Amino acid sequence: MAIKLAIASSSRLFCEGIRKLMESDSEITIVGDTGQTGSIEDLMELDSDIILIDHRALFGISRHALTENGHTAKFILIESRIEPSLIDGEIIELISKGVMAGILSADADGELLKKAVKVVASGELWLGHLTIKNILSQAMFIKKSITRQESEIAGLILRGYCNKEIARELKITEATVKSHCNRLFKKFNVSGRLQLGLKLKGLYEDKKFLPAN
Repeated sequence: MAIKLAIASSSRLFCEGIRKLMESDSEITIVGDTGQTGSIEDLMELDSDIILIDHRALFGISRHALTENGHTAKFILIESRIEPSLIDGEIIELISKGVMAGILSADADGELLKKAVKVVASGELWLGHLTIKNILSQAMFIKKSITRQESEIAGLILRGYCNKEIARELKITEATVKSHCNRLFKKFNVSGRLQLGLKLKGLYEDKKFLPAN
């Protein structure tokens, strides 16, 4: 079944550009954009799985509409610049509530955007590399003992890697990756990768993985 995608922006050029990029992918169907609906609130009433949104459009929506209207679509924020200082408390709150599931630089190419959409649609979290430390350092923290390899695997999960890609990156078997993932889930009392991402902290320092204490 195709992923149902909506596009929210005050810029018609943004909407048209994203639409053109995505229409070439048979796994993604565009269900609407703000150029058609006229408002983001109306767009949110469409039957969509993912809403791509820019920063200006995001902060034109009331927090009530985002968090309490019962819509199930996940948001991916397209940012012109991704730096830890720009990821503020409101965005972190939206991530912790499961509303915001992705952050992607506007400099990303079309293939990376498509991958981010598919990762988020599968129930995972997609975060830009530089945002991970900032978001996790302010999200819910549960102190656990994490090994170096577990922290590496957790970091790659947050960057959208599947088990096969993690195994190739770390030069280990897929069975080993799966075993580490299961241990992480048990340590943090979660059932999947999205929940795991919101409970981890301190895996990155200056873009490097930290060993366990």
